[in-house]
Amino acid sequence: MRMHEKEGRTVLEARSFVLAALITLGGLYVLGYAAWVFWTTGEVVAWGLAVGVASLLAALPFVFTSRWTLDVPRKLLIWERWSPLGEVPFRDIQRFVLQSIVGVDGGAADGMAYRLAVETAGGPVPLTTAYTAMEPHDWEPVLRRLREVVGLEPADTVPESIAAMARAGRTIDAVRLLREVEPNLSLYEAKARVEALSKEG
Repeated sequence: MRMHEKEGRTVLEARSFVLAALITLGGLYVLGYAAWVFWTTGEVVAWGLAVGVASLLAALPFVFTSRWTLDVPRKLLIWERWSPLGEVPFRDIQRFVLQSIVGVDGGAADGMAYRLAVETAGGPVPLTTAYTAMEPHDWEPVLRRLREVVGLEPADTVPESIAAMARAGRTIDAVRLLREVEPNLSLYEAKARVEALSKEG
Protein backbone atom coordinates (compact mmCIF):
# COMPACT_ATOMS: atom_id res chain seq x y z
CA MET A 1 0.00 0.00 0.00
CA ARG A 2 1.20 3.50 -0.84
CA MET A 3 -0.14 6.76 0.58
CA HIS A 4 0.59 10.18 -0.87
CA GLU A 5 -0.81 13.68 -1.14
CA LYS A 6 -2.02 14.80 -4.56
CA GLU A 7 -3.52 18.22 -5.32
CA GLY A 8 -4.77 18.69 -1.76
CA ARG A 9 -6.15 15.18 -1.52
CA THR A 10 -4.87 12.14 0.39
CA VAL A 11 -4.61 9.11 -1.87
CA LEU A 12 -4.08 5.45 -0.92
CA GLU A 13 -3.13 3.00 -3.65
CA ALA A 14 -2.80 -0.77 -3.48
CA ARG A 15 -2.31 -3.65 -5.87
CA SER A 16 -2.73 -7.34 -5.11
CA PHE A 17 -0.24 -8.92 -7.50
CA VAL A 18 0.34 -11.94 -5.23
CA LEU A 19 -3.37 -12.74 -5.08
CA ALA A 20 -3.70 -12.20 -8.84
CA ALA A 21 -0.73 -14.52 -9.45
CA LEU A 22 -2.17 -17.26 -7.22
CA ILE A 23 -5.59 -17.12 -8.90
CA THR A 24 -3.95 -17.09 -12.35
CA LEU A 25 -1.73 -20.08 -11.52
CA GLY A 26 -4.77 -22.00 -10.29
CA GLY A 27 -6.65 -21.20 -13.50
CA LEU A 28 -3.69 -22.20 -15.67
CA TYR A 29 -3.31 -25.47 -13.74
CA VAL A 30 -6.96 -26.38 -14.35
CA LEU A 31 -6.71 -25.39 -18.03
CA GLY A 32 -3.54 -27.48 -18.32
CA TYR A 33 -5.32 -30.46 -16.83
CA ALA A 34 -8.23 -30.00 -19.28
CA ALA A 35 -5.78 -29.76 -22.20
CA TRP A 36 -3.93 -32.89 -21.05
CA VAL A 37 -7.18 -34.89 -20.80
CA PHE A 38 -8.20 -33.70 -24.28
CA TRP A 39 -4.76 -34.53 -25.70
CA THR A 40 -4.65 -38.04 -24.21
CA THR A 41 -8.31 -39.13 -24.48
CA GLY A 42 -9.94 -36.73 -26.90
CA GLU A 43 -12.58 -35.84 -24.29
CA VAL A 44 -13.48 -32.20 -23.65
CA VAL A 45 -13.47 -31.40 -19.93
CA ALA A 46 -16.13 -28.68 -19.90
CA TRP A 47 -15.88 -28.00 -16.18
CA GLY A 48 -12.09 -27.60 -16.47
CA LEU A 49 -12.44 -25.05 -19.26
CA ALA A 50 -15.13 -23.17 -17.35
CA VAL A 51 -13.20 -23.08 -14.07
CA GLY A 52 -9.92 -22.18 -15.77
CA VAL A 53 -11.38 -19.30 -17.77
CA ALA A 54 -13.39 -18.08 -14.75
CA SER A 55 -10.20 -18.07 -12.64
CA LEU A 56 -8.31 -16.03 -15.21
CA LEU A 57 -11.15 -13.52 -15.41
CA ALA A 58 -11.41 -13.39 -11.61
CA ALA A 59 -7.70 -12.49 -11.37
CA LEU A 60 -8.06 -9.42 -13.61
CA PRO A 61 -9.51 -7.01 -11.01
CA PHE A 62 -6.60 -7.66 -8.66
CA VAL A 63 -4.05 -6.55 -11.28
CA PHE A 64 -5.46 -3.05 -11.48
CA THR A 65 -4.56 -0.48 -8.84
CA SER A 66 -7.24 0.12 -6.23
CA ARG A 67 -7.33 3.79 -5.28
CA TRP A 68 -9.02 5.49 -2.34
CA THR A 69 -9.07 9.26 -2.41
CA LEU A 70 -9.92 11.36 0.62
CA ASP A 71 -11.38 14.41 -1.11
CA VAL A 72 -11.34 17.04 1.66
CA PRO A 73 -13.08 19.88 -0.27
CA ARG A 74 -16.02 17.59 -1.15
CA LYS A 75 -15.82 15.63 2.17
CA LEU A 76 -15.88 12.29 0.33
CA LEU A 77 -13.93 9.03 0.42
CA ILE A 78 -13.90 7.89 -3.23
CA TRP A 79 -13.11 4.27 -4.14
CA GLU A 80 -12.04 3.44 -7.68
CA ARG A 81 -10.23 0.75 -9.60
CA TRP A 82 -10.31 1.34 -13.36
CA SER A 83 -13.45 3.43 -12.82
CA PRO A 84 -15.21 4.90 -9.75
CA LEU A 85 -16.81 2.16 -7.61
CA GLY A 86 -18.34 4.15 -4.78
CA GLU A 87 -18.27 7.13 -2.46
CA VAL A 88 -18.60 7.43 1.31
CA PRO A 89 -19.29 10.87 2.82
CA PHE A 90 -16.96 11.77 5.69
CA ARG A 91 -20.01 12.16 7.97
CA ASP A 92 -20.79 8.42 7.50
CA ILE A 93 -17.30 7.29 8.53
CA GLN A 94 -17.29 6.06 12.13
CA ARG A 95 -13.67 4.87 12.30
CA PHE A 96 -10.84 3.19 10.42
CA VAL A 97 -9.98 -0.34 11.58
CA LEU A 98 -7.70 -3.26 10.83
CA GLN A 99 -9.41 -6.52 9.92
CA SER A 100 -7.42 -9.67 10.65
CA ILE A 101 -7.38 -13.23 9.39
CA VAL A 102 -5.68 -16.19 11.06
CA GLY A 103 -3.45 -18.83 9.53
CA VAL A 104 -2.33 -17.08 6.35
CA ASP A 105 0.92 -18.29 4.76
CA GLY A 106 3.39 -15.44 4.60
CA GLY A 107 1.49 -13.56 7.28
CA ALA A 108 2.93 -11.48 10.08
CA ALA A 109 5.20 -12.94 12.75
CA ASP A 110 2.24 -14.61 14.46
CA GLY A 111 0.87 -16.08 11.21
CA MET A 112 -1.84 -13.43 10.92
CA ALA A 113 -2.50 -10.98 8.12
CA TYR A 114 -4.31 -7.66 8.15
CA ARG A 115 -6.18 -5.29 5.87
CA LEU A 116 -7.51 -1.78 6.28
CA ALA A 117 -11.24 -1.06 6.43
CA VAL A 118 -13.52 1.87 7.12
CA GLU A 119 -16.53 1.35 9.39
CA THR A 120 -19.74 3.08 8.38
CA ALA A 121 -23.33 2.90 9.62
CA GLY A 122 -23.94 0.36 6.83
CA GLY A 123 -21.06 -1.87 7.94
CA PRO A 124 -17.33 -2.19 7.23
CA VAL A 125 -15.91 -1.41 3.78
CA PRO A 126 -12.44 -2.92 3.07
CA LEU A 127 -9.93 -0.34 1.82
CA THR A 128 -7.47 -3.01 0.71
CA THR A 129 -8.49 -5.97 -1.41
CA ALA A 130 -6.14 -8.53 0.12
CA TYR A 131 -4.72 -9.17 3.58
CA THR A 132 -1.01 -8.39 3.99
CA ALA A 133 1.79 -9.42 6.33
CA MET A 134 2.23 -5.86 7.66
CA GLU A 135 2.23 -5.87 11.46
CA PRO A 136 -0.52 -3.79 13.14
CA HIS A 137 1.95 -1.16 14.37
CA ASP A 138 3.16 -0.65 10.77
CA TRP A 139 -0.36 0.51 9.86
CA GLU A 140 -0.44 3.15 12.60
CA PRO A 141 0.97 6.10 10.54
CA VAL A 142 -1.60 5.41 7.80
CA LEU A 143 -4.45 5.17 10.32
CA ARG A 144 -3.30 8.35 12.08
CA ARG A 145 -3.25 10.29 8.80
CA LEU A 146 -6.68 8.98 7.74
CA ARG A 147 -8.21 10.01 11.08
CA GLU A 148 -6.57 13.42 10.81
CA VAL A 149 -7.88 14.06 7.29
CA VAL A 150 -11.43 12.92 8.08
CA GLY A 151 -11.44 14.67 11.47
CA LEU A 152 -11.89 11.61 13.68
CA GLU A 153 -10.61 11.32 17.22
CA PRO A 154 -8.83 8.05 18.09
CA ALA A 155 -11.27 5.93 20.07
CA ASP A 156 -10.31 6.14 23.77
CA THR A 157 -6.81 7.18 22.64
CA VAL A 158 -6.04 3.48 22.03
CA PRO A 159 -3.98 3.06 18.84
CA GLU A 160 -5.65 0.85 16.25
CA SER A 161 -2.65 -1.48 16.31
CA ILE A 162 -3.48 -2.35 19.94
CA ALA A 163 -7.19 -2.71 19.18
CA ALA A 164 -6.38 -5.03 16.24
CA MET A 165 -4.20 -7.21 18.47
CA ALA A 166 -6.97 -7.39 21.06
CA ARG A 167 -9.58 -8.37 18.46
CA ALA A 168 -7.17 -10.98 17.07
CA GLY A 169 -6.77 -12.61 20.49
CA ARG A 170 -3.21 -11.38 21.10
CA THR A 171 -4.11 -10.25 24.63
CA ILE A 172 -0.61 -10.31 26.14
CA ASP A 173 0.90 -8.28 23.27
CA ALA A 174 -1.99 -5.80 23.40
CA VAL A 175 -1.65 -5.34 27.19
CA ARG A 176 2.13 -4.85 26.91
CA LEU A 177 1.78 -2.23 24.14
CA LEU A 178 -1.04 -0.44 25.94
CA ARG A 179 1.10 -0.11 29.07
CA GLU A 180 3.94 1.27 26.93
CA VAL A 181 1.57 3.90 25.51
CA GLU A 182 0.06 4.66 28.94
CA PRO A 183 2.80 3.96 31.55
CA ASN A 184 0.57 4.95 34.50
CA LEU A 185 -1.96 2.23 33.64
CA SER A 186 -1.96 -0.73 36.03
CA LEU A 187 -1.79 -4.28 34.72
CA TYR A 188 -5.39 -4.88 35.86
CA GLU A 189 -6.68 -1.71 34.11
CA ALA A 190 -4.79 -2.52 30.91
CA LYS A 191 -6.14 -6.07 30.86
CA ALA A 192 -9.70 -4.79 31.38
CA ARG A 193 -9.32 -2.29 28.51
CA VAL A 194 -7.93 -4.96 26.18
CA GLU A 195 -10.73 -7.40 27.06
CA ALA A 196 -13.29 -4.67 26.29
CA LEU A 197 -11.60 -4.01 22.94
CA SER A 198 -11.59 -7.71 22.07
CA LYS A 199 -15.36 -7.89 22.57
CA GLU A 200 -15.86 -5.01 20.08
CA GLY A 201 -14.42 -7.17 17.27
